[in-house]
Amino acid sequence: MDTAGQQVAGREDVRWCARVPAMFALVACAMQGAAREPLDTGAACRVLQKVVAERDNLPETGPPGVGWFCDFASSKDPALYVIALRSSKPLPYTNLMGWYAVSRANGTISRWDIARQRAFPLDVAK
Repeated sequence: MDTAGQQVAGREDVRWCARVPAMFALVACAMQGAAREPLDTGAACRVLQKVVAERDNLPETGPPGVGWFCDFASSKDPALYVIALRSSKPLPYTNLMGWYAVSRANGTISRWDIARQRAFPLDVAK
């Protein structure tokens, strides 16, 4: 509060962000505030990597020693980026770490069921 007893702008936002679980804090706090431009592919990939790194207890640079990258798939839903998150591990083994959907409008991340072509909440198993 300032000296006049009014709330200082932004303070309530900071307290709200502190109550959000750490895994979602980055996305939730980044999306607060004024209307934003839709995410481009680079921003969608960075948000996805940060959230998955937090969830899986990995460095933001990806699995140690190999890193990771986003492989964008086509989607019938223009509101979503469909992304295969892959490690940079050399073949012959699979490098797929998971399928995800990222909202172009606000960066919300969901699990993507590639067979059903549907998004599910990130914390719910298929």
